[in-house]
Amino acid sequence: MPTIISTKNILDNANDFKYIAEKIVSDIDTKYKHYPVQFFVNGLLSIELYLKTIYFANNGDYPKNDKNKGIHSLIELFNIIPDVDQDKLKEKYSDIESVLREYADGFIKFRYSYENFSLYGNQEKVMNLMKIFQDHCNNEYSEIIKKYFDSNQIWYI
Repeated sequence: MPTIISTKNILDNANDFKYIAEKIVSDIDTKYKHYPVQFFVNGLLSIELYLKTIYFANNGDYPKNDKNKGIHSLIELFNIIPDVDQDKLKEKYSDIESVLREYADGFIKFRYSYENFSLYGNQEKVMNLMKIFQDHCNNEYSEIIKKYFDSNQIWYI
C-alpha cells in the first residue's frame, strides 16, 4: 500500500508542476513580461518527478546515490529506471537521452539563475519532455493506482 500511495503522490506532484509550467507559457502576456526561469524550474522539476514516479513504482523507494543522498540529475534518474521504461520513452523521443543530459541539473541551474547570467534553455524541448513523461507515467501507472484504490474502496481526497 505505501508504494502505491507514494507513487500516486509523486505522480500527482509531477502533473501539477507540469500544469504550472504550461500555465506560465500560455497565460502570460509576453508583450510586457515573460517568465522563462519559472517555466524551466517548474518544467524540469516535473520531469524529475516523473522519473521518480517510474523509479518508485518499480522499487518502492526513492533513488539514492552511493553516498545515500537523493538523486536529482535527470540523466542519472533516467539511467536507473527499468530498461523497459527507457525503451518505451526512447521510442517516443529518440533524442531523449541527449536532452536529459543537456538539462541534467537544469532545475538547480534555473532556480539559481540570478547567479549565472548566461543561462539559456529551449522551451520546446522541455515541453516535449514533459508531455512524453506525463503520457508515459499516466498510461503505465495511473491504471495500477486506480485499481488499487478501487479494489480497496479507498477514496483519495
